[in-house]
Amino acid sequence: MSLFTARRLLPGIRSLYRSLSPAYCVWTKRKPPSRRAEIAFGVLYEGVLHVEDLLARRTRLCYEHRNRGLAAIDEVAKIAADILGWNEAAKAHEIENYKARCDAEEKAEGIVSEDEAQKVREQAVPITEFVDVAPQIDG
Repeated sequence: MSLFTARRLLPGIRSLYRSLSPAYCVWTKRKPPSRRAEIAFGVLYEGVLHVEDLLARRTRLCYEHRNRGLAAIDEVAKIAADILGWNEAAKAHEIENYKARCDAEEKAEGIVSEDEAQKVREQAVPITEFVDVAPQIDG
């Protein structure tokens, strides 16, 4: 999102997040700015159940940062844990799953063959099961 778009949408975003705890409605220290409220909103209203979903799909920190959002993982996991009621073991499990995904992707990046790279990427245990919604379509 461009800075221009963010500034144009900011008044609407502020009103949208007023129902959330004030602790979530401040900017994180990460760049580009991702709001704690975006994390809370994803969990509360979009059905997010995993740290991977928050970092890879909702905020896209996974793709926007060289470290795949790992710099923010503790903060993201804490917000999700507070809302979803995870204990420390569940929070640690989510963090380790996401780190395993990142490790597998990093290894796969250096491989020229797409098939070989995909095999390396698949070594990380899937966090959510893939459901083929159109099995009649190949590819």
